[in-house]
Amino acid sequence: MSRGIEKYLLFVGVAVALAPVLMLRDFTPANELRYLSIADEALAGHTFFAFTNHGVPYADKPPLYLWIVMLCRWLTGAHRMWLLALFSLFPAFGGNAHAVISGCVHRTAR
Repeated sequence: MSRGIEKYLLFVGVAVALAPVLMLRDFTPANELRYLSIADEALAGHTFFAFTNHGVPYADKPPLYLWIVMLCRWLTGAHRMWLLALFSLFPAFGGNAHAVISGCVHRTAR
């Protein structure tokens, strides 16, 4: 089997293995609704670096996730949980890609 087909099949296998992560992700209403509310306040007030939750300063979450929520809201015009769930897959794909690349490097180095 050629290396290109082998890598493609590996990618498809990883995608199939990670599909349940996307489909069965458990959204916690208390947290998710808070982040959506904070993102809405930031978009309405044009404050992209100082976040508030109903007027109270909010610094419990790093801004990257809130920026992602704001970007998704700005792009789609509404909050789409499936779109936010995609960002749960990126670390999983990154970890798997690292494992695959490391495995390929070690295999070819022998």
